[in-house]
Amino acid sequence: NPVQVTLNWTDHLVYNGKEQKPTVTATVSDASFTNVKLIADVQVVTQPAKDANLPTGADDADAKPKYRAFVKKLVDNGSDPALDQNTIDRNFKFDNSEHEFYITPAGLTVTADNLTKVYREPDPVLTYKVVGLLGEDTEADVLTGALTRDKAGKPEGEDVGVYAVTQGTLAANQNYDMTFVPGTLTIVEKPVKVVNEHVTISDVPRTYNGQKHTPEVTVTVDGVVIPSDEYTVTYENNLDAGTAEVILADVPGGNYGLTFDNKPTLTFDILPKEVTLSWSPLTFEYDGKLHVPTCTL
Repeated sequence: NPVQVTLNWTDHLVYNGKEQKPTVTATVSDASFTNVKLIADVQVVTQPAKDANLPTGADDADAKPKYRAFVKKLVDNGSDPALDQNTIDRNFKFDNSEHEFYITPAGLTVTADNLTKVYREPDPVLTYKVVGLLGEDTEADVLTGALTRDKAGKPEGEDVGVYAVTQGTLAANQNYDMTFVPGTLTIVEKPVKVVNEHVTISDVPRTYNGQKHTPEVTVTVDGVVIPSDEYTVTYENNLDAGTAEVILADVPGGNYGLTFDNKPTLTFDILPKEVTLSWSPLTFEYDGKLHVPTCTL
């Protein structure tokens, strides 16, 4: 009677970018033939067995069918030169000659790059690095979609700070199980040099009124009004008539890094208050005494 050979198939393969076939271990059950080493000649029915086809669930409507393979014959691996193919075919038999198998996705790591931009500049292209592509696969072959970045609940997401770069719609095809590592987009302050021509002092000159004058100041650079919370304004000599000074300074931690080149010093005039003198009476009857009229404001 023919000697029984047991076939043990590998259940699953892992995607490697190439066509594959499952491996089979052929074990001769009769101890008298332990020196015989046979190899299963496997042929894949479903061609090409390359792409991963592992379903994501029992009811996955998009699950690909299993690949099918079978053992065409057993061949000697050189253990016994006397074993020709006809002898093997006549004297060794095997069951379980057909097998269905899946190819599981390979691992792929996508890491978002940490990027930086200056406040009010356009966002850079959100880029990433890929580790784990196999065979002749390229990023264009495998990945679709794009990264996105958090805006911290603000429509523009433009204030100076650090924002998370997230996966967005980026996805890998069925051949890869993608792991995504987030990155950051850091927005840094925009450096701006402010000169006198950029500064407008409203409603000047002023007139002396016994109180300190603090006119509103507006800073406009390249057509953009710098928010007033980006700088402080202090005044000197702004009580009495004369020349008052305006001093501007940057507020650290804002969206702008302001440097002020206010030379000559920013000033505005406080004019003397005009008053009308009223004299009374203007005529006197001579009585031999000194007469002085009364002056009122």
